[in-house]
Amino acid sequence: MEPIVKILPLFDKTHPDFVGRTRYMHVGGGLGDIFNHLYQCPCYPDLETLKEGERAFVFVSSHNSCAWELFAWHRNADKITLADVGIQNILYSEREDDRRRKEEIGFISDCDHRWPIPGPVIYYPPPEDVKTIADMKALGKYVVFALTASDIGRSIRKEQGEQAAKICEELGYKVALTGRNYQFNDHGNKAQRREEIRLETPGIVDLIDKLTVPGTAQLIEGAAAVFTCHSALCHIAWHLRKPTFVLYDDFAKGAYFTNKFEGYSFGAAFPGNDHASLNEYTGDRFINFIKGVPLAT
Repeated sequence: MEPIVKILPLFDKTHPDFVGRTRYMHVGGGLGDIFNHLYQCPCYPDLETLKEGERAFVFVSSHNSCAWELFAWHRNADKITLADVGIQNILYSEREDDRRRKEEIGFISDCDHRWPIPGPVIYYPPPEDVKTIADMKALGKYVVFALTASDIGRSIRKEQGEQAAKICEELGYKVALTGRNYQFNDHGNKAQRREEIRLETPGIVDLIDKLTVPGTAQLIEGAAAVFTCHSALCHIAWHLRKPTFVLYDDFAKGAYFTNKFEGYSFGAAFPGNDHASLNEYTGDRFINFIKGVPLAT
């Protein structure tokens, strides 16, 4: 799965691909923030319009060391140069040291936004992912599970995941367990490792570490529903209007999942969705959610 896109480990404002760019975009924060950017701004769909002789420069600043994969096999990847700098939140931080660093590296304050949004968000996984997704679809209707957040306190507990997986199997759905074990990318230091929660429930399809980020996105596009922690995959599932059940910690409950759903809870109240705190979740509530998933999905 060698990437087609040209990847730079460091950003250099004198690099010829930056100097000679015809498009520029930057994404940062967590993977959920990046998914939101792809859907809410026109710069990613605009990559579809790249013509011969044009070149896009993409600046990725995320603790998620897999985020660059969203661009790696794009249909115009041969016209894209990507700087994967791994400096979490430098794009949006107003701390003095971050402002100074942005000035030092020649950071541009905004993407090339050509409103309105020119088209849909299209994901481009590598061929290996395409086969894995086809094999999953051949098994019938499936629910995507994403249990692990970037920190364990926001992750769904193993026993909750196994109970929900058993419910899905009993109601005729296969379970596609997704996730990636990766090291945090913080200023190039990737020492802190993030481990996925695995399930031992018979019959599930364990796809942990078997799909890239765009492959996981395409898997969700074909899913009947999504069962996820309050992390990246709930955001893409909401954007795709997939029936989504989200579990979250007490901080998120007080900060985002109030009676006003916006920002990091923007899709919680969409029709067909449900949500609960990790401490208030019950199997009966999940059964009611799954029974409400449209049969045509």
